[in-house]
Amino acid sequence: MCGILSTPLYADVIPSRRVESTDATQKVQGRLMELGLNKDAAVSQSQLLTERETAYFSQQPERIQLVGQEIWAGQTDLLWWEWILGIVALVGPVVWILSVK
Repeated sequence: MCGILSTPLYADVIPSRRVESTDATQKVQGRLMELGLNKDAAVSQSQLLTERETAYFSQQPERIQLVGQEIWAGQTDLLWWEWILGIVALVGPVVWILSVK
């Protein structure tokens, strides 16, 4: 009996529903579609935002930017000299280890 009383109690929490037809939501979805997302993706992304975040981004939709660039699609932010230093950082120790043996 003591074991049952000592465990924490759990309850289902049902969050309140989000109002779907606000002007702020439409602005955010419009900006996301401007950036190249399809309608379904824009709707799902805008539903992840809270009411406060939606209002914030709807005031200046330019704040919404896409992130997460793909390295293999040529969309990286690395400069040419960063590539060179990266290759040197990878190849240099290997050459040094092989030359020491």
